[in-house]
Amino acid sequence: MVCCLNPDCKKPINPDSHKFCQQCGAPLVALLRDRFKIIKPLGQGGFGSTYLAKDTDKLNEWCVVKKLTYQAKDAWEQQKAIDMFAGEAQQLQQLGHHPQIPKLTAYFQEGQSLYLVQQYVDGLNLLELLEKQGVFNERQIRQVLLDVLPLLQSLHEQGVIHRDLKPDNIMRRHQDGKHVLIDFGVAKLLKQTAKTHAGAGTIVGSPGYASPEQIQRGRATPVGDLYGLGSSCFHLLSHISPYHLSLEFNYLWSENWQRHISQPLSVELRAILDKLLQIEPAQRYQSAQEVLRDLNNAPALPAAVSIARPVAKAKALFHPSRKVLTGAAIALLGFSTVAGLGYFLLEPMTDLMTTSTTERAEALLRKGYEKYQQKDYVGAISDFTESIRLDPTNADAFNERGMAKYGLKEYQAALVDYDQALQLDPKQALVYFNRGFVKEALADLDGAKVDFQSAADLYQQQGDQRYQDAMKELQRMQDDEAKQVGN
Repeated sequence: MVCCLNPDCKKPINPDSHKFCQQCGAPLVALLRDRFKIIKPLGQGGFGSTYLAKDTDKLNEWCVVKKLTYQAKDAWEQQKAIDMFAGEAQQLQQLGHHPQIPKLTAYFQEGQSLYLVQQYVDGLNLLELLEKQGVFNERQIRQVLLDVLPLLQSLHEQGVIHRDLKPDNIMRRHQDGKHVLIDFGVAKLLKQTAKTHAGAGTIVGSPGYASPEQIQRGRATPVGDLYGLGSSCFHLLSHISPYHLSLEFNYLWSENWQRHISQPLSVELRAILDKLLQIEPAQRYQSAQEVLRDLNNAPALPAAVSIARPVAKAKALFHPSRKVLTGAAIALLGFSTVAGLGYFLLEPMTDLMTTSTTERAEALLRKGYEKYQQKDYVGAISDFTESIRLDPTNADAFNERGMAKYGLKEYQAALVDYDQALQLDPKQALVYFNRGFVKEALADLDGAKVDFQSAADLYQQQGDQRYQDAMKELQRMQDDEAKQVGN
């Protein structure tokens, strides 16, 4: 099979015999640079697309190909994107000798497009792990810190600031359990940072994770990376996105982060995270080595730390139709998002005056679905996530959050939520139906057909008329497949 490199193509997988994409008509490339065979899309972000590929010069070793597809409004902005893309290649070339950073394989131009090829990391990023396993406990957070802090220390000693530390950009490698830092698209040299004054140029990073001074004034320093690491640990401990909190409360959330943590944490870890999350840079740790010192001086944890909280399961609330799941795109991975010069502050969320955890979870679920219907996917995800925190056994909440992520074209993250929903309740026909569209968008056509068939079978057993909808989607895919064979 040949993968179409048009980032807007909804069905990029084509038979080997085709010269042009059967979906969008774009010319197909069997081997990039006569070397790299594109297998399938992995993700799409603000700057371009990411693909899983095989390196035919290295016995079909797996690799990741990034294609710059950003189309700017003017020449200056386009050059900025090109410079950042080239900068990622330069950073990987400089830093790739480190065992916890992917190695650069190639950087080249073919036709009118720029490509970057890097080592494939077999593992899951920490956001995917969070969605799969639930909140991290203190032992896991300590391991993240012990793995990532020496890596940051090495980067900073070489004059490099990552500038986009968040769970999406930290991977846990299957091979040895080590944490790997990815996505150096916005990394910057300290000497370059020193030449820019506050407010100059484009501000990069992810609001809520990037430090206040980086987002608000464009000032990137090593202590900003430490803030990003602290924000990431908070997200993993709470299952609440700092981005969503920053939309509601600006950076004031980091002064009150502990109120969002429902599990027991040692005094020592609380103190470390509190210092990492200080709003004023001067009040934070000034180096990764300082954090490591306090972490290593902290008493060892007991053999086991219980974090489970028994909660009642909320009843099923919503059964949206196929109409809300239209369009197709690729999961948001691999490329950093360029933030605007600021972000709007919303009114703080009104306290929900409910009397029990289950009722609050249900109320948040209803509130999230109302936002979803209004296409406020970010707001919906925030409510669904809080509902899940209150009741992590409710399959409907994971399904609804998966739908909202689908709306944001975050298909890989949506897939994780649908998987969790089915693990909690394997008889949910709607979740199979929704997951079928995600798998189709991610080019897992066989998996999509299996899910549509599973949805049809369950709907039929339940006497639900939506059986016909599932069968129509299955038939559509089979018809498309027959056309491909015929061509």
